[in-house]
Amino acid sequence: MPAPARRPFAALLASQASSNLADGLLQSAAPLLIATLTRDPLVVSGMTVVQFLPWLIARCRPASWPTGWIGAGSSPPATGFGPPASPCSR
Repeated sequence: MPAPARRPFAALLASQASSNLADGLLQSAAPLLIATLTRDPLVVSGMTVVQFLPWLIARCRPASWPTGWIGAGSSPPATGFGPPASPCSR
């Protein structure tokens, strides 16, 4: 009976691969499309930053508030275990 257990994993793998492919195509095609519309390199780079900004904000916001360290001025536990320090919270 290994066939039914493999089907959900295969579907998950295929959906993740197609999602990553679509994200990669969008990340590479958007600056090329902007470059065909304008020749200003500042606009092209600015639109690339604007395209990436929601992902940066969504990632840095939760990472800057680690669980268990609530409150200003509180320090991490002395055990050394816990979430890694986020580069966004510096």
